[in-house]
Amino acid sequence: MLTDEQAFLWRQRLLEERAMRNITDTHVRIAQFTMGAVQAGDDQMSHAAVAAALGYGARTVRDAYRRFRLLGLLDWQAQSRGCGDHPNWRTTNRYWLRMPGKTPEPVEGCRRCRKPVVKHLSNLASYSAAQCAYRAEPLSGPLPGFEARMAAKIAEEKRLRRARCR
Repeated sequence: MLTDEQAFLWRQRLLEERAMRNITDTHVRIAQFTMGAVQAGDDQMSHAAVAAALGYGARTVRDAYRRFRLLGLLDWQAQSRGCGDHPNWRTTNRYWLRMPGKTPEPVEGCRRCRKPVVKHLSNLASYSAAQCAYRAEPLSGPLPGFEARMAAKIAEEKRLRRARCR
Protein backbone atom coordinates (compact mmCIF):
# COMPACT_ATOMS: atom_id res chain seq x y z
CA MET A 1 0.00 0.00 0.00
CA LEU A 2 1.20 3.46 -0.86
CA THR A 3 0.54 6.50 1.28
CA ASP A 4 -1.26 9.46 -0.29
CA GLU A 5 2.03 11.23 -0.92
CA GLN A 6 3.61 8.12 -2.46
CA ALA A 7 0.51 7.57 -4.63
CA PHE A 8 0.78 11.14 -5.89
CA LEU A 9 4.47 10.67 -6.69
CA TRP A 10 3.71 7.35 -8.41
CA ARG A 11 1.10 9.02 -10.64
CA GLN A 12 3.53 11.84 -11.43
CA ARG A 13 6.17 9.28 -12.38
CA LEU A 14 3.64 7.60 -14.64
CA LEU A 15 3.03 10.89 -16.44
CA GLU A 16 6.79 11.49 -16.75
CA GLU A 17 7.18 8.06 -18.37
CA ARG A 18 4.38 9.01 -20.76
CA ALA A 19 6.16 12.25 -21.61
CA MET A 20 9.31 10.21 -22.36
CA ARG A 21 7.17 8.03 -24.68
CA ASN A 22 8.05 4.86 -22.77
CA ILE A 23 4.32 4.16 -22.40
CA THR A 24 1.15 5.23 -24.20
CA ASP A 25 -2.12 6.76 -22.99
CA THR A 26 -3.63 3.27 -22.97
CA HIS A 27 -0.87 2.11 -20.65
CA VAL A 28 -1.50 5.09 -18.37
CA ARG A 29 -5.19 4.15 -18.09
CA ILE A 30 -4.30 0.54 -17.32
CA ALA A 31 -1.78 1.67 -14.68
CA GLN A 32 -4.27 4.00 -13.01
CA PHE A 33 -6.91 1.25 -12.94
CA THR A 34 -4.39 -1.21 -11.48
CA MET A 35 -3.27 1.33 -8.90
CA GLY A 36 -6.85 1.91 -7.81
CA ALA A 37 -7.49 -1.83 -7.53
CA VAL A 38 -4.30 -2.47 -5.54
CA GLN A 39 -5.00 0.48 -3.23
CA ALA A 40 -8.53 -0.87 -2.69
CA GLY A 41 -7.11 -4.25 -1.66
CA ASP A 42 -7.80 -6.20 -4.86
CA ASP A 43 -4.21 -7.12 -5.64
CA GLN A 44 -5.00 -10.45 -7.35
CA MET A 45 -6.63 -9.83 -10.72
CA SER A 46 -6.37 -11.52 -14.07
CA HIS A 47 -5.37 -9.81 -17.29
CA ALA A 48 -8.76 -10.75 -18.72
CA ALA A 49 -10.61 -9.08 -15.83
CA VAL A 50 -8.63 -5.85 -16.23
CA ALA A 51 -9.10 -5.96 -20.01
CA ALA A 52 -12.86 -6.49 -19.66
CA ALA A 53 -13.19 -3.64 -17.15
CA LEU A 54 -11.35 -1.18 -19.41
CA GLY A 55 -12.44 -2.44 -22.81
CA TYR A 56 -8.96 -3.47 -24.00
CA GLY A 57 -7.50 -6.82 -24.97
CA ALA A 58 -5.71 -9.13 -22.55
CA ARG A 59 -2.52 -8.83 -24.64
CA THR A 60 -2.60 -5.06 -24.24
CA VAL A 61 -2.83 -5.45 -20.47
CA ARG A 62 0.00 -8.02 -20.47
CA ASP A 63 2.18 -5.67 -22.57
CA ALA A 64 1.42 -2.77 -20.23
CA TYR A 65 2.34 -4.79 -17.13
CA ARG A 66 5.57 -5.92 -18.79
CA ARG A 67 6.45 -2.28 -19.50
CA PHE A 68 5.59 -1.23 -15.94
CA ARG A 69 7.87 -3.93 -14.54
CA LEU A 70 10.67 -2.84 -16.87
CA LEU A 71 10.25 0.76 -15.68
CA GLY A 72 10.11 -0.27 -12.02
CA LEU A 73 6.51 0.87 -11.43
CA LEU A 74 4.86 -2.51 -10.84
CA ASP A 75 5.87 -5.97 -9.73
CA TRP A 76 4.05 -9.25 -9.30
CA GLN A 77 4.36 -12.77 -8.02
CA ALA A 78 2.79 -15.75 -9.75
CA GLN A 79 0.25 -17.60 -7.62
CA SER A 80 -0.41 -21.33 -7.85
CA ARG A 81 -2.48 -23.91 -6.01
CA GLY A 82 -2.54 -27.67 -5.94
CA CYS A 83 -5.54 -29.39 -7.42
CA GLY A 84 -5.65 -33.17 -7.93
CA ASP A 85 -3.48 -34.12 -10.89
CA HIS A 86 -2.19 -30.55 -11.24
CA PRO A 87 -0.06 -29.75 -8.18
CA ASN A 88 1.07 -26.38 -9.59
CA TRP A 89 -2.13 -25.03 -11.13
CA ARG A 90 -1.39 -21.40 -12.10
CA THR A 91 -3.87 -18.78 -10.90
CA THR A 92 -3.88 -14.98 -11.05
CA ASN A 93 -0.82 -12.95 -10.14
CA ARG A 94 -0.47 -10.90 -6.97
CA TYR A 95 0.50 -7.31 -7.84
CA TRP A 96 2.09 -4.49 -5.87
CA LEU A 97 3.20 -1.00 -6.81
CA ARG A 98 6.87 0.00 -6.74
CA MET A 99 8.47 3.39 -6.35
CA PRO A 100 11.33 3.51 -8.88
CA GLY A 101 14.64 4.67 -7.47
CA LYS A 102 16.10 6.25 -10.60
CA THR A 103 14.95 9.22 -12.65
CA PRO A 104 12.93 8.52 -15.80
CA GLU A 105 14.85 8.12 -19.04
CA PRO A 106 14.04 6.71 -22.46
CA VAL A 107 14.25 2.91 -22.35
CA GLU A 108 15.16 1.32 -25.68
CA GLY A 109 13.31 -1.96 -25.12
CA CYS A 110 10.25 -0.06 -24.04
CA ARG A 111 9.90 2.88 -26.44
CA ARG A 112 7.15 2.79 -28.98
CA CYS A 113 8.53 2.65 -32.53
CA ARG A 114 6.85 4.59 -35.27
CA LYS A 115 6.40 2.83 -38.56
CA PRO A 116 8.04 4.53 -41.52
CA VAL A 117 5.69 6.65 -43.57
CA VAL A 118 5.33 5.63 -47.22
CA LYS A 119 5.21 8.87 -49.20
CA HIS A 120 4.69 7.55 -52.72
CA LEU A 121 2.69 4.37 -52.97
CA SER A 122 3.22 4.19 -56.73
CA ASN A 123 6.93 3.48 -56.17
CA LEU A 124 6.18 0.24 -54.37
CA ALA A 125 6.32 -3.00 -56.34
CA SER A 126 3.32 -4.38 -54.49
CA TYR A 127 0.64 -3.04 -52.16
CA SER A 128 -0.02 -6.09 -49.99
CA ALA A 129 0.43 -9.83 -49.98
CA ALA A 130 -3.22 -10.36 -50.91
CA GLN A 131 -2.93 -8.10 -53.94
CA CYS A 132 0.36 -9.70 -54.98
CA ALA A 133 -1.46 -13.00 -55.35
CA TYR A 134 -3.52 -11.78 -58.30
CA ARG A 135 -1.55 -8.75 -59.45
CA ALA A 136 2.00 -9.48 -60.55
CA GLU A 137 2.77 -6.19 -62.31
CA PRO A 138 3.81 -3.10 -60.32
CA LEU A 139 1.15 -0.62 -59.31
CA SER A 140 0.74 2.00 -61.96
CA GLY A 141 -2.89 3.06 -61.79
CA PRO A 142 -5.53 3.30 -59.12
CA LEU A 143 -5.46 0.74 -56.35
CA PRO A 144 -7.86 -2.17 -56.65
CA GLY A 145 -10.36 -3.08 -53.99
CA PHE A 146 -11.77 -0.57 -51.56
CA GLU A 147 -10.49 2.56 -53.29
CA ALA A 148 -11.97 1.51 -56.64
CA ARG A 149 -15.32 0.63 -55.05
CA MET A 150 -15.39 3.93 -53.17
CA ALA A 151 -14.61 5.92 -56.34
CA ALA A 152 -17.36 4.06 -58.21
CA LYS A 153 -19.82 4.75 -55.39
CA ILE A 154 -19.00 8.48 -55.36
CA ALA A 155 -19.35 8.67 -59.16
CA GLU A 156 -22.73 6.90 -58.98
CA GLU A 157 -23.96 9.29 -56.26
CA LYS A 158 -22.93 12.29 -58.39
CA ARG A 159 -24.72 10.82 -61.40
CA LEU A 160 -27.91 10.28 -59.35
CA ARG A 161 -27.79 13.84 -57.97
CA ARG A 162 -27.45 15.27 -61.47
CA ALA A 163 -30.33 13.12 -62.68
CA ARG A 164 -32.58 14.39 -59.84
CA CYS A 165 -31.75 18.02 -60.57
CA ARG A 166 -32.82 17.78 -64.22
